[in-house]
Parts: sequence; C-alpha cells; structure tokens
Amino acid sequence: MGITPTRPDTGYGYICQGELLGRLLRILSNTDQPLSLLLAGVLQYYSTAETRVPCPDEVKFAVVEQLVKEFQRQFEVIDVDGARVLFEDGWGLVRASNTQPVLVARCEARTPEGLQRICNLMKKAITGQPQVGDFEWEYLAGRCRQAGGIL
Repeated sequence: MGITPTRPDTGYGYICQGELLGRLLRILSNTDQPLSLLLAGVLQYYSTAETRVPCPDEVKFAVVEQLVKEFQRQFEVIDVDGARVLFEDGWGLVRASNTQPVLVARCEARTPEGLQRICNLMKKAITGQPQVGDFEWEYLAGRCRQAGGIL
C-alpha cells in the first residue's frame, strides 16, 4: 500500500515554499507581463488577524454552541470546531481555544466595507453572550490575501 498523489503536478496535494517559488519563477519566465499585472485579476480578500476574546474555560464551549444556534437562525453556518458564519461577501469565525480561556475569532471579506460590516455583526453577537469580555478587532492594515490558485 503506497501513497497516491492527489495532484500529479505537485506530488501529494500540497505545495511547499520552495515549490511555490519555483512555480512563480516558471510563470514569470514564460511571460513579459509584470507580476502586478498577472495578479490584477485575482480576487483580494481583506481580513482581521486572529483575535483572542476573554471567556472563562468553564463556559467557552457552551458560549460557542449558543452562538452557533443564534447564527443559524439567519445565516449558513459551518459548525465544525466552532461557528464559521458564511456571508455573500465573506465569513466570520468564532471558536473556543483548546489551550487558553479565550474564544478565537476572525473575519474576512472581499471589501474593506464588507469586512467592517461582518466584524460589527460578529462582535455584537460574541460580546452579547454572558461572561464574554469586550475586545477590539485587529485589522491587517494594508494587507490582503490573494485568492485563486494561479501559482
């Protein structure tokens, strides 16, 4: 019994940094276009940093269960290891930390305005739970994640 590659072009379904660099150089060597132009058509997503929200160990999992129920009334929710709330233009996530007395939260959206809207909604729901402390989102100023898979 052996390991079967899931993607023949990359080996085993993942790309290491060295391979990623090699792919990028191969793409750039086969075109006269600058990297900025090649990436112009790739969707950009704006996101928060992973944010830690104070919540006692003895209630944090119950808090997340309650948030899942509340979010499911209005939104599609993926409830594996927390609540990933899906929006048309992004998502918000809250889950209980396994190692600290905190909830871990983050958000992502296609526009800065969408990110702010999702963050406001998520924060209102999270801080509306008993025994959950207040927090401020840490925004990744000037940074965005490229989506696509062109490399």
